Amino acid sequence: MNNEMNHIQIKKSNELIELTSYNLPKAASIVLLYLIAQLKDDNSKFPLFDLHYDDIRQIANLDGKKRVKSKEDVFHIMNQLNTSPIRWEDERYEHQVVWLTKLRRDKKTGRFSFYFHPDLKKYLLQLKSHFTKYSLFYTFSLSPNSIKMYELMKRYQFKGSFVITIEKLKFQLALQGRYERFQDFKRRVLTPAQEELSKFTDVKFKFKVEEKINRRIHSLKFFMSENVPKQLPSEVLELMEDAPIMTSPNEQEESEQIPSEQIETNPSNISNEHTIILNELSKWGIAENKAKQYIQQYGTIHLSSTIEYVEQKAKLGKVESKAGFLIEFLQQGWKSDILENKHQQQQIKNLVFDINLLKNEIEKVLPDLLSELEQKEYEANLPLMLQLINTHRQVADSIYQDLQTTHSIFAKYYNSLEQMLMESVSFQKIVPPILRQKFPKEFEMSTRAFEKKREKILSELTQKKNKLKSLEQELISLKKA
Repeated sequence: MNNEMNHIQIKKSNELIELTSYNLPKAASIVLLYLIAQLKDDNSKFPLFDLHYDDIRQIANLDGKKRVKSKEDVFHIMNQLNTSPIRWEDERYEHQVVWLTKLRRDKKTGRFSFYFHPDLKKYLLQLKSHFTKYSLFYTFSLSPNSIKMYELMKRYQFKGSFVITIEKLKFQLALQGRYERFQDFKRRVLTPAQEELSKFTDVKFKFKVEEKINRRIHSLKFFMSENVPKQLPSEVLELMEDAPIMTSPNEQEESEQIPSEQIETNPSNISNEHTIILNELSKWGIAENKAKQYIQQYGTIHLSSTIEYVEQKAKLGKVESKAGFLIEFLQQGWKSDILENKHQQQQIKNLVFDINLLKNEIEKVLPDLLSELEQKEYEANLPLMLQLINTHRQVADSIYQDLQTTHSIFAKYYNSLEQMLMESVSFQKIVPPILRQKFPKEFEMSTRAFEKKREKILSELTQKKNKLKSLEQELISLKKA
C-alpha cells in the first residue's frame, strides 16, 4: 500500500460505529467513506463539497470495478446518501438523519454541492479520543455488511476481543427482523465477513457462542488479530494517481465558493511496514534499492523479526555493525532461536484457540442444534400425534398404562397420554418414539425429512471430533518439538 493510499484514512467516533444503524449499497458506501476521509482534524464545522458527477463516478470505481457507469447511476448514489436514514438512540430519544444535506445539482455543469448533516458533527469532526481509524484501501473488496464488520473489528482490535448480543449486532448491520435462525445469520453474514476480511484486510476474526437464553443464541464473543491480506486489489494502487478533484476542507459560509484542489498522489507502491523497514535500514547505512531488494526477497514479517533480533544482539554488545550483521544473517540463512521460539509460540497459541473453538462447537453448538431439531420435529408432529391418540384410543391407553408402570414416579401426575405429551418436557421426548414405532407409515414422510437433517448434524459432529483429535495431536507434537 503506497503512502497516498495510506493517507486516505477513515476516522469515525466509536459511537458512530457502535450505536448507529444504516443501510447503504456498496457504491454509495465507497463514496461516503471517501468523503469522510476528506474531513480534516481541525474542522470545526462541515465544509461544503463541490463535485462534478464524473468525480463521483471515479470515486465509486476507484479500484477499477465498474460499479457506476452513467450519470443516472451517480444521481442514484447521491439520492441514496441524501435520503437513506442513519439511526441511533440515546436515553430519551430515537434519532434519524441522512448522511448528506442541502444537496444541489447544477443542471448545466453537472456539479453537485452538499454538506454532511450537522447532527453528525460529534461523530466525524475534531475527534481527539474514542475514535477508530482505518485505511479506505481495505474496504474496496468488501460487501456492505463486511465493511461494517471490519469497522467493528478495527474498533475493538486493541482489546483483542469483545462480546456483543445478536440483537445489537443486527441493529448495527441494519438487519433487524432478518435471519431469525442463527445458522442463516452465520451462513449469510458472519462466515462471508470472516472470509472477506481474511482475504482483503489487515484484521481477521473468529467467534464463538458466548451466551444462550431459552436455547436461543443470545450473544457472541469475537476474537481479532492482525492479518496479512491474501489478495490485494492492485488496481487501486494504479488508479490512485487519478484521484478526483475534491473541495478544500476550508471552513466557509454556505454562500461562498470553496476552491478545489487536486489531491497529491505518490506513485510509490510501498506499505506502511515497508516504509518502517526502509527508514530503519537507512539509519544503518543500507541503500534504499538494496533495502527494497531485501523486502522483496525475504518479506516484511521475516525482515522485521530479523531487525529486532539484530537490535537485541547490538544491545548485548555482540554486534559491531548492524548492517554487516544483518546482511550476513540474511545471506547465510541463519535461523535464530528467538525467531523460532516466537514462531512456535504463535503456532501453539493459534492451535489452542482453534481447539477451544472446536470444543465449543462439539459441546454446545451442535448438541444445541440437535435439541432445536428435536423440538421442531415435536412441534411439527404434534397435531398428527394428538390425532392418532384420539383415533386409536385403545392403543393410546395401553401406552399410557405402560408408562405408569415404567415411569411411575412422574407418570402419576398426568391423567392421560395427551396430557403427558402436552405438558411434560420429559414425556415429550419419550412418547413420540413410541408412537412412531406403533404407527410407522403415518410418520414415514416426516421421519425421513428430519432424519436427513439429523444425519447432517451428526456427520458434522463426527467431522469436528476428528478434526479436534488431529489438532490435539498436532499440539502435543509441537510442544514436544
